[in-house]
Amino acid sequence: MGPVEIVMVGAGNRGYLAYGAFALRHPGAARFVAVAEPDYGRRARFAEAHGIPADRQLRSWAELAERPRSRPRRSTRRWTAPTMRARSRLRAHLMAFAAERARASGETVIMERFRRSVS
Repeated sequence: MGPVEIVMVGAGNRGYLAYGAFALRHPGAARFVAVAEPDYGRRARFAEAHGIPADRQLRSWAELAERPRSRPRRSTRRWTAPTMRARSRLRAHLMAFAAERARASGETVIMERFRRSVS
């Protein structure tokens, strides 16, 4: 079985230096196939490191959610799993919404450092 194909949502330092570096060190385990990041420099840096074509370099998770996806056959490859990140309360709220939309469409979602504030 080939590597798990992953869409990176949020390509800041942790996405680039931790998850991205892992995929580069272990190409048989994981491969990034798209990136969604609002900051052009971060998006371009991540895309260049992972050989992601321009049509798979997106500005936001919403743009990612709008795009139709071609599903690989289950017998040969795993599903694409977006990795979503949150850093502030507003972003945490948006990431929760994004994750719910992805799950509703049948995507596998991996979320990192997600906290829900309790008042």
